[in-house]
Amino acid sequence: MIERINYYRLNNQELFTLIKSLLSIFTGVDTTALGFKVWFDKLQKAFKDLEDSIGFEMGSALTIKVVEADDLRDNCFKAFKSYITACSLRNNTEWGVAADTISRIMNKYGMLLYNESYSIESALLDKLILELSQDTEAIKALETLQAGVWFQDLIASQDAFIEVWQRRRED
Repeated sequence: MIERINYYRLNNQELFTLIKSLLSIFTGVDTTALGFKVWFDKLQKAFKDLEDSIGFEMGSALTIKVVEADDLRDNCFKAFKSYITACSLRNNTEWGVAADTISRIMNKYGMLLYNESYSIESALLDKLILELSQDTEAIKALETLQAGVWFQDLIASQDAFIEVWQRRRED
């Protein structure tokens, strides 16, 4: 028989499990007749708060994958942007003009678009990728800068993010 529980020694998951077990025992019982309705209601509210915080802290597996996919996408965008910036600094007029072409297009959608919310960042990246893929001057500039691999990494990371995001929304 448990005489005393040292609650402060329990981690969040253990405390969560204990409270959930207690609540399940008394669910459906007339707590007013037993004289502890006020206590039970307070416990339910505290448990809801704990459940919300633990759920956020632990996250679902798909939420973690979404965050990881977004980090990868952000890094691919930063790498692409950095490569274009490095190309603009090269002592080659043709490369400078090509880098300016790509930078001008990127500026339309924001050089810091990775700071936006998932949905806004996705929309901006989709538009950027579409323009860089269809604009003949941009295509030529990407070829001149030999930036195809960097651009393909950006596209792949965007596609991977969208796929994980859709799976999370379906769950």
